[in-house]
Amino acid sequence: MLEDIRNHPAVELMTSDFPMVIGSDDPAVWGAVGLSYDFYEAFVGLGGAWADLATLKQLAVNSLQ
Repeated sequence: MLEDIRNHPAVELMTSDFPMVIGSDDPAVWGAVGLSYDFYEAFVGLGGAWADLATLKQLAVNSLQ
């Protein structure tokens, strides 16, 4: 298990504008606490200091499409 999401390989993808989606794979198995938390983790942990509301909006749009 990854202890710090800022060390996840997806950070590089997110900073290079790679289209990413946020989805709950199997919440019961992984002990997920909710999709909103997943969006928060991606926005803050993967997006870092450069992330803004446009980043959060793009994650949502990608995930819905």
